[in-house]
Amino acid sequence: MRTFPTPKFSDGLLGPDEMVSGLDHLPSSPEVLPKVMDALKDDSASIDSIAALISFDQGVAAAVLQLSNSAYYNNGERSSRIEEAVSRVGLVKVCELVTNAVASELLAWDLPTYSIRRDSLWRQSFTCALASEKIAVLVGLEGRSAYTVGFFHMVGLIAIDAWNTKNAKNLSFRHGSFPRRSIDEEHRVLGFTNAAAAAVLLRRWSFHPAIVQPIRWQFAPKEAGIHVPLACVLHVAKWMKEAAHAAPDAIPPLPEPPILACLGLCANDLEQLRVETKGDYENAVQLLNSLTVS
Repeated sequence: MRTFPTPKFSDGLLGPDEMVSGLDHLPSSPEVLPKVMDALKDDSASIDSIAALISFDQGVAAAVLQLSNSAYYNNGERSSRIEEAVSRVGLVKVCELVTNAVASELLAWDLPTYSIRRDSLWRQSFTCALASEKIAVLVGLEGRSAYTVGFFHMVGLIAIDAWNTKNAKNLSFRHGSFPRRSIDEEHRVLGFTNAAAAAVLLRRWSFHPAIVQPIRWQFAPKEAGIHVPLACVLHVAKWMKEAAHAAPDAIPPLPEPPILACLGLCANDLEQLRVETKGDYENAVQLLNSLTVS
């Protein structure tokens, strides 16, 4: 049986805060996304004000322009202005586009600590985002926040991998199956889990607690306090991201009944959502593959 070292303060790692504060080569703070999300909560938000926020980040602005100029949106006319791009896709969709753009930069990493390739990291995160939004809307919660929670729920893995690489610790965690995955090994070796690391990272990036806390409690959603409903949505969406890509005979066991009961979901609901999520993922990938660069 594999054994793991006991975490020691002498190793220089006191907790997730210390881990994250010592990282200097992660992507820059995705500050545009929290600002756009906050602005969209204001009923008086205008296309010009949202476009101005997006324009502060050249990478995000370019990604929004690229998608607005795709065959799906452009109606034969290309645009080079963010205001036109936002108007074309609409304020509801623009938050999703900004989330995708920010996440694409954050998820462009192989994670050797977990033996996860960047294409798999993106696929899992994107599928979870689609599933989270779909589940949230079905149970009467706000889909935009759920989408963001789903997309960023794995950023703790990125932080741990970056720390492991930087400090040459040579740690290797098995990223197992739903629901516990690698958290038992992480806690045994590090003293905390990737969910705790994710919460620290997201707080540093100024994300609202409504985004941070469901991710922090994704492995124990009933402990998320006022954020229990969205934490349960994320937990079920994590099942969905595996089930949507699994062979019929390899679909993981359903989430625990108390978590499904919290959302008022049954097995039939999950099967319908699984099929819809898989279809949405395939359609979205087809759209992304059709994008052209100016």
